[in-house]
Amino acid sequence: MKSNLYLRISAGVLHFLKGMCVLALGLMLYDGIRHTIDPEFYFVRWEWYGLSGDMDFVEKGEYPAQSTFSYYFNWVQIAIQLLLMFMIWNTLLQVLRSVSSFKTFMVDNSRHFQRIAHFLVILFFLNMFHFFHKTPDDELTMKWDADLSILFFALGAYVLALIFKEGKRLADDQNLIV
Repeated sequence: MKSNLYLRISAGVLHFLKGMCVLALGLMLYDGIRHTIDPEFYFVRWEWYGLSGDMDFVEKGEYPAQSTFSYYFNWVQIAIQLLLMFMIWNTLLQVLRSVSSFKTFMVDNSRHFQRIAHFLVILFFLNMFHFFHKTPDDELTMKWDADLSILFFALGAYVLALIFKEGKRLADDQNLIV
């Protein structure tokens, strides 16, 4: 009984996280379209000039100008990261559904965890550098950063993939014996 409650809570949290990714992608799409029409318009900005990675709502004139290439490079980078996070949450929901239907080792969950690990490795490399270029006359600012926690999560997902692969093999062997 309690395990079903925990699974429902986990599914609710994953649905919420998927919704947050969709909301953030919607805000980014709106911001990208508005910035293309009017480069002076600023609705949502990640404070790349401070390289803090924080999302902030800013007033017009608070955010320093940046080159078009810098803006779109960061925009695409963040959009891909949000899409990867959405796909990770969606894949975890598929695993939760198989657990709640008692088909944990009948469904190929090892493939799901391998997919999650691949997404995390891509996310690690996308998150590795940040780029900001104010104007063509100014110097280029790049920050290299390695968030090893993402790699540890990827390693954990690979280990879970191996465990679920072995569990599926044992379940298949047991079904053949009976």
